[in-house]
Amino acid sequence: MSATLAVVYGADGKAQGDNLIVSGKTPVSVEGDIATYALDYGIPSLNTDTGEYSFTANGLGPDQGSVQQRITFVAKDGDGDTASRAVTITVDKPAPPDIT
Repeated sequence: MSATLAVVYGADGKAQGDNLIVSGKTPVSVEGDIATYALDYGIPSLNTDTGEYSFTANGLGPDQGSVQQRITFVAKDGDGDTASRAVTITVDKPAPPDIT
């Protein structure tokens, strides 16, 4: 799943360092402008310049049906102003394959 989050830092530009926090977590890896995070039910990757993000779901346990992963994005500009948005993604367990 992928989408774009509108991130406008304004005249102050984006903050140095952790300018985007996802669900209270700092990135587990950063390559260029792509920050990757580890959440309970998946891995969001976010382009800190364009706001494009993707989400890759983790495998669900055998007793889990569908779960919801709420992702809160907080952007911080150069003088410390913040803005936030949240999305909720439903992660469904794939149906078992048909065996004939």
